[in-house]
Amino acid sequence: MERRVVSLSMLVSTPVRLDHMWHRLRACKRHGFDLDFRQEELLAPWELLTGRQWWMQEAWTRSFADVVGFALRALPGVVYVTVVFGEAFQKHLGRFIARFLAVTSSSLFVMALDAETHVVCAAHMQERVGCGWGATQTTLHKYATPAILTGLGRDVAWIDFDVFLVGPDPTPYLLDLADKAGADIVLAGSLETRCMCNGIFFARATRQVQRWLVHVVEWLYNHPYDSDQKTFAALLNGSEVVDIACPLTAERIPKSAVLDPVIQFPNAATTDDNGWVGDPTEMVTFHIMAGEGDAWGGLDGGGVRRWLEEHGGLHGASGSAGILDIFYGAEEPFYHSSEWAFNIPSLREAMELSRKEFRRLDRLDEPCGPVPFQFNLVEVPR
Repeated sequence: MERRVVSLSMLVSTPVRLDHMWHRLRACKRHGFDLDFRQEELLAPWELLTGRQWWMQEAWTRSFADVVGFALRALPGVVYVTVVFGEAFQKHLGRFIARFLAVTSSSLFVMALDAETHVVCAAHMQERVGCGWGATQTTLHKYATPAILTGLGRDVAWIDFDVFLVGPDPTPYLLDLADKAGADIVLAGSLETRCMCNGIFFARATRQVQRWLVHVVEWLYNHPYDSDQKTFAALLNGSEVVDIACPLTAERIPKSAVLDPVIQFPNAATTDDNGWVGDPTEMVTFHIMAGEGDAWGGLDGGGVRRWLEEHGGLHGASGSAGILDIFYGAEEPFYHSSEWAFNIPSLREAMELSRKEFRRLDRLDEPCGPVPFQFNLVEVPR
């Protein structure tokens, strides 16, 4: 492939909205083409659980060995997975784990993507908590780890680190919707648009789901300029759009269903189509939307950052605290209990900021978000 220089005239002649194009040019890729698993590990055969292939252990990556070990020892039922790295998140990991253990009866696997976070996680390991070693800080782990676990026969619930457990165990809600809808993938949505949100999603352990998750990883690896969340939704034939039409045939796409975004599984109103309406006693999780989703690729959080700046001092302390500092800044005993989060004044105040008087319905037929632009600044084939 010959390297060519792309001229400005070529850019401005493309049929793409300039505001979208310049946004993409700020960061043309969202990962560094690295992953802590080998490709063959993503396609891990179910027979690993039978012990017939333990001779392969010497060739496993450390990350894969951690996932397999957890799959074998975790309690029966749904296993939860999250990814953590960096001081801003690492400092809250202990309370995140404590709250999870208090609210749910499930097991939790934490992919720790730097050495410091792994040390913190290891200090909290116990029967229901596992820690995975990672050295590559990439959003690909969000789909690679569930792909391996479903391939090992474990139903998986992914939970972003900024999804807060308000009180009820989310597991029965995930399983109930999956069963009623006959769905193998269940994910969150948005209050006033058809935009999907995979801050929390359930993936049933079927061959179809496992292969589909591997395809998500492969697509994101080969298309690093696409939003991982939009890709996830687009490959489910959802309302999201990526730069190339969904390449999967219908029989390869798992059936999916969307959780209630109005009150049970809402997102913070950091975008104009989110927030919540209704009786807060019905809330299960609250997606804090901490504004780090685009940080994988160095993109600006835009409205998220502005919202955080506007409301950063709501905790009453001097200066401005990050939104995670508010949600994990209550008294220690709370995180070791299943107490309803709205009982805590600082948490109630933070969540009430996203409350709306009513839900707009006029935007539900609109396309979701901008269409990413496929573009390569460096190499263009002749």
